[in-house]
Amino acid sequence: MKKPPELLPDGERYLPQFAGTIELEHLHRYQLARRIAAGLDVLDIACGEGYGTKILMGAAKSVIGVDISAAAVEHAAFHYPDPNVSFRVGGAKHIPVSDDAVDMIVSFETIEHLVEHEEMLLELKRVLRPGGVLLISSPSKLEYSDKPGYSNPFHVRELYTEEFIELVGRHFRNSKHFGQRLSAASLIANDTDSAPFFVFAGNESQPGVPEARYDLILASDDDLPDFPHSAYEIPQSTLQPYVAEAYRASSEAYRASAEEQIAGLITTRDQISAQVRELGEKAQQAEARVANLEQQLAARHAELEQHLAAHHVELEQQLASRHVELEQHLAAHRAEVELWARQSEALEIWGAQYQARAAEAEGHLNTVVGITNSVLTSKWWRRSRVFRRWTNSLRKRRGQPKKYWPTRVEMPQLSAVTERPSALPRPQEPVFHHDETPQQLVESHTPERHQEEWLTYTPLSGVPAPFGRSVVDVPDVPIVPYSDIDEGFVPYTAHEPFLNPDVRAIAFYLPQFHPFAENDAWWGKGFTEWTNVGKAKPLFPGHHQPHCPIHLGYYDLRVAEIMREQARLARNYGISGFAYYFYWFAGKLLMQSPLEKMLEDPEVDIPFCMIWANENWTRRWDGADHEVLIAQDHSFDDSRAMIEYLFKFMMDPRYIRIDGKPLLIIYHSILIPDFEETVALWQKEARQKGFDGLYVVSAQTFGFHPSEGSGLDAVMEFPPHNINATEVTDKVPGLAEDFSGQIYDYSALVGNEVIKPDPDYRLFRTSFLSWDNTARRGKKSHVFTDFSLTRYGQWLAANLETAAKDETRSADERIVFINAWNEWAEGTHLEPDSAHGYGYLDATRKVLANYDGAAGPFQRPAIPETTEARYAVIAHVHYAQTWLELQAAIESLPGVDVYVTTTTLETAQFIADNMPRAIVEIVDNRGRDVRPFLMTMQRLAHLNYKAVCKVHGKKSAYRTDGDTLRQQLTSTLLKPSVIEMFEQDHGLGLVAAESSMIAHNAQNMNFDQALVDAISAEIGIPFRMGRFPAGTMFWASPQAIAPLTALNIRSFDVERGLADGTRAHAIERLFATVTEARGFSVQTL
Repeated sequence: MKKPPELLPDGERYLPQFAGTIELEHLHRYQLARRIAAGLDVLDIACGEGYGTKILMGAAKSVIGVDISAAAVEHAAFHYPDPNVSFRVGGAKHIPVSDDAVDMIVSFETIEHLVEHEEMLLELKRVLRPGGVLLISSPSKLEYSDKPGYSNPFHVRELYTEEFIELVGRHFRNSKHFGQRLSAASLIANDTDSAPFFVFAGNESQPGVPEARYDLILASDDDLPDFPHSAYEIPQSTLQPYVAEAYRASSEAYRASAEEQIAGLITTRDQISAQVRELGEKAQQAEARVANLEQQLAARHAELEQHLAAHHVELEQQLASRHVELEQHLAAHRAEVELWARQSEALEIWGAQYQARAAEAEGHLNTVVGITNSVLTSKWWRRSRVFRRWTNSLRKRRGQPKKYWPTRVEMPQLSAVTERPSALPRPQEPVFHHDETPQQLVESHTPERHQEEWLTYTPLSGVPAPFGRSVVDVPDVPIVPYSDIDEGFVPYTAHEPFLNPDVRAIAFYLPQFHPFAENDAWWGKGFTEWTNVGKAKPLFPGHHQPHCPIHLGYYDLRVAEIMREQARLARNYGISGFAYYFYWFAGKLLMQSPLEKMLEDPEVDIPFCMIWANENWTRRWDGADHEVLIAQDHSFDDSRAMIEYLFKFMMDPRYIRIDGKPLLIIYHSILIPDFEETVALWQKEARQKGFDGLYVVSAQTFGFHPSEGSGLDAVMEFPPHNINATEVTDKVPGLAEDFSGQIYDYSALVGNEVIKPDPDYRLFRTSFLSWDNTARRGKKSHVFTDFSLTRYGQWLAANLETAAKDETRSADERIVFINAWNEWAEGTHLEPDSAHGYGYLDATRKVLANYDGAAGPFQRPAIPETTEARYAVIAHVHYAQTWLELQAAIESLPGVDVYVTTTTLETAQFIADNMPRAIVEIVDNRGRDVRPFLMTMQRLAHLNYKAVCKVHGKKSAYRTDGDTLRQQLTSTLLKPSVIEMFEQDHGLGLVAAESSMIAHNAQNMNFDQALVDAISAEIGIPFRMGRFPAGTMFWASPQAIAPLTALNIRSFDVERGLADGTRAHAIERLFATVTEARGFSVQTL
């Protein structure tokens, strides 16, 4: 095991390197616990770095150390290895230990860190065996906090001694309270007789430990074990008693030695005084030399002033000469522009003539098409069918391909032919060279020149085109890199520790990869899912078939190690659980063997739940849909028997629960008559088994429409059911003959799915990978072409964001599903294959990494209810390296609130570390900086800021000058003087840099006009040509831009790397237009 980083002090956790009073307090408690732990199975809750667990192991049979800090658990496992000790990540409310697992629980200084004390005690009782012992401590609120007036920031709910005793007494039949504090005292004890323990203070005495700073309680439902009064001392400690006498004996010798040293120091002092006098004389001489040098410097300064004055006159003359030269240059350029205008006018006339000739040609062509179609529908042509078939017979004998004759000719689209020619290229701007004088360099960077720079760009070399062979048209604009997901073959990588995501990703799991009797009878001896997978053939060039598994190969689920390794592989890449398909047909079970072996094997170490696949089984794969192989027979009795069978799975500690209730998913709930009554029956049966009920979910399959009163807790998407797919069958070249299935575009599907609105019921979202059931359906298959790991990752990321940011969900309800872990015959599997390797899993983990446990505060940051600030800065930082520059500029603004959005957990932590006062939020990488701005504005609308400044870490990766543009805008906008503008002008709505304000024209609206018109209609404000802040950095009054900030944030497509033509670009074009339409003014800097 690789050595983990050292644990650093956090202000609360005890570490072994700490000495003094805290050492005495902690080690005393653990040594007492060690005395009781002999031969027992012990649980050490909040074990920290593991020192106490090690002490307990000196006597215990086994010890489990549990701590909420993954870093502490990793440290403990490395530094205290022992075959009888294990360390686990977990909390006192959800202990990762099965029921009745231990004989003794040690919980020191834990309960004050929780509010839910009852839940903690109930959880301790759950894992404690009958008659087991609890030794628990807590600081006394009276002695620890009230008397000294101290408030520990890490404690959330401290208890008075009486409260602590009463709390434990409610849960244990027997308990005994002990007090602990430090004292300077003499200890007298009898090691044979049992006697009371007294503390003497002066002439007074009290039994027990008065004014105890810590309370300890020993509790059990059986008789309490012997627990003696005790003291603890640290051998050879700096607190060791009886050192005063030894010190007194040596003091006389030390005094004599000190007097001798003092005499030597006096002699040294006299020598130093003589040296100081000598140095003083030298200092006077140096001062005289300095005065002389200052006189020489003054004379030289006067000489330089005269020289600079003469040079200034010379520069003025050169500038005047250069001005005349530039005027002449500009005059020549104006003449060139006039010539270009005349040529363009001539071209317009020629273009009109060209269109007239094209229209005439189109008329002739239309006549030809009409004549052709009349021939194709004539009797003569129909009578020639025999001869056409005969010629095809001859072609077949000669090995030539079959020839097809049209039945109708359609008029071709002539837009590309009749379109008017483009205008002549505009003359280039004059080129000014900036290498002569600093003044000329400044003059050349005028606002007008900067506006021209916004309209053009210098493409970077090596920027990739869109991946895949997409059949969906995309704008012809530069594409910038935007994903770190590898689209090629990705090798295996071991990840330690495993992720602990804030949102759990659960993958569907098909248990059909083993032979069983029914499949042998229906499909032939030895049939498994692999039989179809291996026979699949590609249907068109580039079609990924067959899918060939690696890692476990064509595995057999009868082998126990297979499911163990699947669990390890899934957790290594961040998958939080499996949803096993479960097949019950009126009491008849199919494919149950792997699931029952999994239940008996704790080494299949991954959480799981069940999906009842409650459909009939038919011969769907060979096209005979009408032939039922085995049928369902839904009834109350059958439903009761089914749930009774599942209870043994639900009782397993690995079973997934939501808010304490086992999760049960029904594949096709509309097939169950009286479904609401059936769910009520299941709930009753579950409560009788000791559960809090069931959490029942229905898959959103074809025909399902959720309604009130269904008994459901939630609905789960089940793509490809009920999706908005774009069919492209007729656009796929080289398609196999007789293909009768459908082909859809995966990239377009992902774009459609992420913009689906949120329903008014609890919905768990689901993504799938490269769905393709060619293995089952052959030429009747449904295929999603142009699959990419990037698009899958974006779909998954959008679903994760929805779950993470939904504040109506409980922590357990933050779940997404993935279709699937191993649907090989449907082409959608996370398991690695020969094409992408471990790429499916790698892409999944890269997305889930932004939702690891530490991401929670950044996914749902707390927005204050009120603020004293009147102004705020809203920054979006996609590129972490731009933050420090932005931060320095933001900190120049006094008294502003700061909100920052970013797209990765790593960047969020970096920003929070550098600016703790900033409210930082992780967002999905959609809509560039515009969607995060709208999200933030909607969240802080109640704070009524007078104005906000929108900035971002713009890099414009498709330009070579992206950094320069960002720096120009931020340095212009992030100034206190802008705040003063809003204070003085209450009608001011938007302030932007003059260099970024660009006039709308045909060039910069080419790819955005349709989107702009749609958004204008959506907000009810007509678009008009004007200007817009290119780069989307500005100050704005929230009221001025309110219609835009209220737009639906789900309406943004996934990131496609387009430099223009997106919804974000269209909204950018509207900020100034909307501001003025609402009666506010726009100013520039």
